[in-house]
Amino acid sequence: MKEKEQYYTTEPVQEGHMNFAYFEQLCDVKNKQGKIVGYAFAELLPGVLNKRLATKSDSGEKPFPLKICSSG
Repeated sequence: MKEKEQYYTTEPVQEGHMNFAYFEQLCDVKNKQGKIVGYAFAELLPGVLNKRLATKSDSGEKPFPLKICSSG
């Protein structure tokens, strides 16, 4: 049986999608040689554990502006 590689990189397939409460993006998973070996779905939920980023009704504070950039 072939030994599993330990290091991979992710590269966005397309620009991510920012919604009011979350960010999501489809990515290729590549090995060290740059070959696509799988896919990953990245999702960020910035307001889940951070009250500064929660909606005003949740924490009573004004929502904190968030800028998300992707490389690639």
